[in-house]
Amino acid sequence: MHSEKLILHKAAEILKRQMREFQPQQRDFPVPENISQMEFEKQVPKLLLTFVSWLIDDGAFNNLHNEVAEAVIPCNIIMALSSKIYKKNYFQFRLGLFLHHLVRSKQLLDILSKIGLSSTYNDVRQLTTALAKQKINNDQVYIPPGIDKVDQPKKNYIHASMDNFDLNEETVDGRNTTHSMAIVVFQQHNINN
Repeated sequence: MHSEKLILHKAAEILKRQMREFQPQQRDFPVPENISQMEFEKQVPKLLLTFVSWLIDDGAFNNLHNEVAEAVIPCNIIMALSSKIYKKNYFQFRLGLFLHHLVRSKQLLDILSKIGLSSTYNDVRQLTTALAKQKINNDQVYIPPGIDKVDQPKKNYIHASMDNFDLNEETVDGRNTTHSMAIVVFQQHNINN
């Protein structure tokens, strides 16, 4: 039994070294259209992927196959749990963004973050804010017709009003709520003929 534990310790040492030295192929945040298993595979060392595949799949273990698809997400979680650098990896952020969009629950995101499955609620909010700022900085913001740049102090402010409507009811999606929001944006213009 002691020799088996030493073998496991040596395997862990090899994997930890691989994980420390690993450089992901892509560090920017890809667009949703590019999300795929291959993108997640690029975020983990090949040896870790192979090892976890052998642990969870008898066929891969018995036939010495390199990896199975089911090992990709556990490997991403292992990377996040083992290193501060990977605490905010693709899988955790994507799951956090998806859940935030779906249920908007701070408590759920923070609980899943504590067990290594998601990013925290605050991290998701920081990311969405950063993405919005990046879009604004790239001048890719939709400006409705009739709204001009505010270039004169106290002359042409942009006014906005927002309201939401929440109703508990029986709905098709089974969540028993309806949430909608209306936004009105207007700007006064001087009309000179």
